[in-house]
Amino acid sequence: MSAESIVYAALNVVGVTTHVGSNICAAILPQGRKLPAIVYVRTGTENTTTIHSAAPVASLVTMDIWCIAESFAKAEDIADAAEVAMVPVVGYPVDRRQEVDPETEALITILTYNIWT
Repeated sequence: MSAESIVYAALNVVGVTTHVGSNICAAILPQGRKLPAIVYVRTGTENTTTIHSAAPVASLVTMDIWCIAESFAKAEDIADAAEVAMVPVVGYPVDRRQEVDPETEALITILTYNIWT
């Protein structure tokens, strides 16, 4: 199962969809979609090999989950719900930060996870 599939399955639950509905997207939020929304994107992959083969036996994938809203309070609420949904699946985030999209002025809380696949 890919890291993207793991994240989507974890986030597509009532506690999260109550905040964003079906606005859970991979890589990019399609133009015209209304806020609030969640966008998840793979930001890195580190393959693990053994001394017996150069073929990867596992991968440590870094995923960012962007919780996007029109206020930081709402973005934080979405991030809290996403974190609750992710904990039983992959544990706690390794980072949590806020950003502003200068183009749309959307407010974003970003959760960063390391996921073994």
